Amino acid sequence: KKKKKKKKKTKFAKKQATTGKISTTSLHEFSIDCTLPSEDQILDVPSFEQFLKDNIKFKGKAGNIGGVIKISRQDHTLKIVAKAHLAKRSLKYLTKRYLRKQQIRDWVRVVASDKNNYQLRYYNIKTEPANQPKALEDVKMDVK
Repeated sequence: KKKKKKKKKTKFAKKQATTGKISTTSLHEFSIDCTLPSEDQILDVPSFEQFLKDNIKFKGKAGNIGGVIKISRQDHTLKIVAKAHLAKRSLKYLTKRYLRKQQIRDWVRVVASDKNNYQLRYYNIKTEPANQPKALEDVKMDVK
């Protein structure tokens, strides 16, 4: 009986197989919901769309999206469809970068609302009215 030998892929063959391939069968679809900040006129969705087009990297170059990655806008939501691998995490990173650039990162956060969706929300800041005490220790009770 002869044993069949498995062919091992060399390092070059592995690297060649993982870089630069465009998948024709699977599409990666993501969306970023900017409804809350854009309705309050804090965020400009068209400028955010242009920022993503200029900064998404494909094959190591920013702005090189070509026909592989498509970004479309529907009201206050951005839809990103990629024929090649696109990490959802990179979209969160770019969104945070845009918020920092617009100086609204301190008020708006990026939250994963679904497997393929992000949503921009405000931080929950609770304020207490001025006439109410903060803690029970601050209240002095006169007991006689």
